[in-house]
Amino acid sequence: MSLLHEFSIIEKGSSTNFIDASMNAVSISGELILYINDSLYWIDTCWNEKEKKKGLSYYSYTKIKSKNVNKFKHILEAWIALFDIAPDNFALKGNYLLEEDKYEKNYIFKK
Repeated sequence: MSLLHEFSIIEKGSSTNFIDASMNAVSISGELILYINDSLYWIDTCWNEKEKKKGLSYYSYTKIKSKNVNKFKHILEAWIALFDIAPDNFALKGNYLLEEDKYEKNYIFKK
């Protein structure tokens, strides 16, 4: 079972470092995040308020600032357009399973 990652837009200057129930948020499976992860490294981000990194932190929060917000938006729009033409149910290649000598298949069900 994959982790679910939550995303929300938080106002500039906010000290909020988490998403609470009152916020509009979307959840995305960890399997899908890992699948698109290479393109997410094109974005300059800040992890845990201190570390300047590329891409999204898998285990904590990530802030995306200024010009990188538009870049992030364009990357997501491109993936959305690609997945939009996929069948209602499809599989994505996952991690390599050494003991089984094959790649896992992650099944995606569009909603």
